[in-house]
Amino acid sequence: MKHLSGRELGVISLRNISGLKFREIAEKLGITTERVRQIYIRALKRQKMLKDISKHSPEFFAVSEEIGLDDQHFYQLCSLLDKNHILKNGAWRQLSEEDYRNIFGLGTKYIDFLQRAKTLKRRKSGIAK
Repeated sequence: MKHLSGRELGVISLRNISGLKFREIAEKLGITTERVRQIYIRALKRQKMLKDISKHSPEFFAVSEEIGLDDQHFYQLCSLLDKNHILKNGAWRQLSEEDYRNIFGLGTKYIDFLQRAKTLKRRKSGIAK
């Protein structure tokens, strides 16, 4: 399963559990306050995205492992789907390959990923292709 990076987890922990301010975290990590804020916000967005995927599209994790999709590309794909309002509630499943091709930034590798995820979902549901 995809997860947050050590740095992202560290910033969330320092902020939410230890109660440190961004400035204090920045001093501790040797980076700017703004960079800490960016990492924190990105981590929260990724955390929410992973929760949504777990709930509505768990087959994404299996396909990602199967094809060896790295975290960066996994998040990029999910962000593209989210930006186009088709990640939530598994709306991406209703689209055809042609629909996918009309989404800016969604290349062949990502389209293959989505087609594979659809196949996995059908197989688990017992629905014929």
